[in-house]
Amino acid sequence: MEPQGRKQWYFVHVLATLTVVTTVLYGWLYTQFDLTTLDLENPPQIPPRVALIALVGTVAMFWFWVRMMAACVRDRPARRAVIWGWILVLGFMFGALAYFVAVWRPAQRPGQPGVSS
Repeated sequence: MEPQGRKQWYFVHVLATLTVVTTVLYGWLYTQFDLTTLDLENPPQIPPRVALIALVGTVAMFWFWVRMMAACVRDRPARRAVIWGWILVLGFMFGALAYFVAVWRPAQRPGQPGVSS
């Protein structure tokens, strides 16, 4: 794998990891703050670092989803391409993670001939 392709491979893995971390963070925030009884005059105090991590993670999550959508369109999966497209569109981050594990990673193994990055 060429150096630029290796960098892209690692970058996509970092985006996937940030997507998982952000999803777990959203779950934690959901358990910590009751948004059903939201008081607009006294909103819950979310620590600034947590808010920053959530913001960066959200951008990374969206970027990862777009990358997986582009990969699905550019390098159509050999099997069930239309179904993968619908999974990506309707599943957002969960669909992107499923596509990453089931289709993208096996097709992008380092050292594999013909890998496009």
